[in-house]
Amino acid sequence: MIVLLVLETPHRFWALKRSIPDITEKMLLATLHDLHQAALIVHEKIPWKIPISTYSITERGKRALIVAESMAELWKEL
Repeated sequence: MIVLLVLETPHRFWALKRSIPDITEKMLLATLHDLHQAALIVHEKIPWKIPISTYSITERGKRALIVAESMAELWKEL
């Protein structure tokens, strides 16, 4: 779901949290960390008075999403 949210435009942490109300902060951070480690999303830190972090999808993430959508369509046919 996170990959779908950042597909169109980068999101800040709290925007993601508001978009997925049932997720805990700890789970969101862990998921973002895992997605970043897998190179599916990029975490950009913008230096301001209060640093801002944004998350966006990588090319690898876009390709993985295409594969996942293809697998879902195949699964529907079974």
